[in-house]
Amino acid sequence: MSNKQTAVHINRRTSTFIPKSTMTTKKSITYSSTRGCPTQKHISFRSAVMRGLAHDRGLFVPDSFPTVSTAELESWRDLEYHELATEVIGKFVGEDEVPKDVLADIVKRSCGAFRSEEVTPLIKVDGHYILVSLYAV
Repeated sequence: MSNKQTAVHINRRTSTFIPKSTMTTKKSITYSSTRGCPTQKHISFRSAVMRGLAHDRGLFVPDSFPTVSTAELESWRDLEYHELATEVIGKFVGEDEVPKDVLADIVKRSCGAFRSEEVTPLIKVDGHYILVSLYAV
């Protein structure tokens, strides 16, 4: 047996070990401050989330925007709210920073805090759909 260690990802749901060499991961988008400070450019997702605001007091915004194909949009049509949110957020944070199963668990638990199973239920007013305020649900 070799002394060489292999990096692995642990699937928390099933407690299985998956060698990283067999995983294909999408890299995360980087984020930069809206105020343009050179030291606040190309920040990782995790760093942007943990910092909240950039040191120059700007907001972190994506350095690029992911694309969504028509087929991908169509495949999202019947997803539950937490599943759709996971797919959209996953476009901005790659598995190199937050594995998809972990992201899905975080989103599902977060959505569970809302009073409505629909999370953001739509109501009709004068024949038009209106998104209900999240705090009033």
